[in-house]
Amino acid sequence: MTMTNKPLTSQLISVAHFFRIGHEAQANQSFTNSLDMLSEYCTKLSPQQLNQITPLIEPMLLAQQRRDTLFLADIIEHELIPLVITFRV
Repeated sequence: MTMTNKPLTSQLISVAHFFRIGHEAQANQSFTNSLDMLSEYCTKLSPQQLNQITPLIEPMLLAQQRRDTLFLADIIEHELIPLVITFRV
């Protein structure tokens, strides 16, 4: 994990945890902060890396709108975090 993605990864782990334990208010605030961090992080990605992350954004936002917090936590934990960890930016 590089210094660039460590804070983002930690934030995403916290978000997934808060959603899983039902702390929606804290999870939603942390999720908003994570999206801001992710937006900044994405400016450093190659087009190929960005193409891997972009398809995850819409399902995450739709899950949040539906209040499907477990599905949102799954996407973050099992799809987004592994990508962020893998990328060397």
